[in-house]
Amino acid sequence: MIASRTYEEAPVRLAQWLPQRRRWLKGWMQTVLVTLDRRERSSRHLSWGGALLIHGLLTGGIVSLMSYPLMFAWPLLLYAMPGLWQALDTPAFDVLIAISLFNVGAFVMAALVSAIRGLSRIRRRRLALLLPSLPVYYLLMSFATWQALGQLLRAPSTWEKTVHGISKDRRTPAASV
Repeated sequence: MIASRTYEEAPVRLAQWLPQRRRWLKGWMQTVLVTLDRRERSSRHLSWGGALLIHGLLTGGIVSLMSYPLMFAWPLLLYAMPGLWQALDTPAFDVLIAISLFNVGAFVMAALVSAIRGLSRIRRRRLALLLPSLPVYYLLMSFATWQALGQLLRAPSTWEKTVHGISKDRRTPAASV
């Protein structure tokens, strides 16, 4: 989208990464709330198409992350409870399952293609070996999203800080004189 590259230091441990993601996701949620409020000055300057675009990206991302565990939970629930599977065994339910499986497959493929393209662009294809860990990453993102929602409800003006300057492998370019 933007042809520039940033050189911020990424958190190197989960204890640093999780607060950063919570802060980002809480910010997304607040942005969504502001764009829903047509009385807000920033929202009044958005066209309906612009507001729809923001909600498609931010609200869609938030809802997707919150529902991510359900993609895996519902099949496990059905298989763990054979009586429920038999009770729901109808043509309409079969179509629903087919659509759900297609959506899960499309999500996984989109994530993989996006990751591979990104790695190719920065010439780090060897990191593609880590792609099987993406489901765990998205599960952690879902966890952070639920936590961010809790923080938004309890303390909307409190923000967690991320510690910087601890990575031994910094890629920040040298300052130009």
